[in-house]
Amino acid sequence: MDNPGWHARHRAKKEDEKWSNPVRGPDGKFKPVEQIYPMAEPFVGGFHPGSQPSTPRLERLSLRDDGPPPPPPKDERYQPSWASSSPPSIGPSWSQSSQDDPAAEDSYMYATQQLAHMTAIERSQNLRVAGMNPILQFMAGPLLRYDTVDEDGVWHGAAMIVTADAGSLYEPYPKLTYAWDPDRPSKMSRVRARSNASRSYGRSFDLGPHPADPLSNVFPGANGSSFQAGPNAIKQSVPAQEIWVYCGNGGTFTFWRFMIHIPLGSAEMRVTYSINDGQEMDFFVPGRSQNMRWAAYSCNGFSAGVNPDTFRGPGFQSGYDPVWTDLLQKHAEEPFHALVGGGDQLYCDGIVREPEMQNWVSTKLPEKKRNYPLTEDMRFAIDRFYFNHYCQIFRSGAFARANSSM
Repeated sequence: MDNPGWHARHRAKKEDEKWSNPVRGPDGKFKPVEQIYPMAEPFVGGFHPGSQPSTPRLERLSLRDDGPPPPPPKDERYQPSWASSSPPSIGPSWSQSSQDDPAAEDSYMYATQQLAHMTAIERSQNLRVAGMNPILQFMAGPLLRYDTVDEDGVWHGAAMIVTADAGSLYEPYPKLTYAWDPDRPSKMSRVRARSNASRSYGRSFDLGPHPADPLSNVFPGANGSSFQAGPNAIKQSVPAQEIWVYCGNGGTFTFWRFMIHIPLGSAEMRVTYSINDGQEMDFFVPGRSQNMRWAAYSCNGFSAGVNPDTFRGPGFQSGYDPVWTDLLQKHAEEPFHALVGGGDQLYCDGIVREPEMQNWVSTKLPEKKRNYPLTEDMRFAIDRFYFNHYCQIFRSGAFARANSSM
């Protein structure tokens, strides 16, 4: 009875039994087991709103009385730029670390104390979340894709987003603005994690704001772009290409692709980018003669019957986050230039729990099961599940940050 495999199988069996007798709603349609919705615009990429998100998955991740303990103290400090003529900032400082001031070890408390000394206008300027114009209602993304470096030393890649048509404005078409400076050494947009701090027990890593995930516990940037343009800096904007539309029970959703082309320099470069002038994110490209640093992953999920929260640990939002937070810490110390997904980039065991699939699931004879006709309801349920599941996984937590920065 103490065998973990037995417990997982027993849990999976009970969960399967729960969904084996689906019931239709008043409209005559089945209720999906997995269904996600667009992010509410006021909280896109900002602080945790304090109310429970609308999706079943995110409800389990919200901060409730019976949920996980609060995140541990942060590892780095936030330093206000009092000497600047601009409003005081609580963004990360490049010049100091928490080793300079032990009293500032708890960066969250330190930043909160600084906020208390600001005027209401300064506080609103520091805490304002960058909004997209025109508005886009994200379902997933941005997801970065590296393609190749051509014979002229030009890096080619792309970014993809998925948006809900009902809550987005497409006039003009979405645009991605990206910038880089070949004369400036690469720097992270957040404080670099010290290697000794990242290995210390009880320490955590700040997940930066992300357009498709409101579960962010860091202060938004106060003064707009963190990109410091030099005389040779280059800034470009590219329109989106519409590549696919999904029509589901929640409406229509558009897949957009932005093509990115960057001439490589002699050294590694940081590339900042934003969509519709919203939140600024970044990624790194190697120097022209530099070996590319890349990370690889597979088996990014949990089998049926396994409770992901078992692997969560204190200070994490989900069981997925510990491994991806570790990768982001390494990325903060020395950037990765590409992220390669192998087999099982996500697990889709849950599809057998969708109500339209239950007649097929309950079929006992293997031959009959293989020859079972694919009904229109089953086809619709399969498309619905994979759309919702992919959006949910690729827009959540530390995994979403990795996909938008590597």
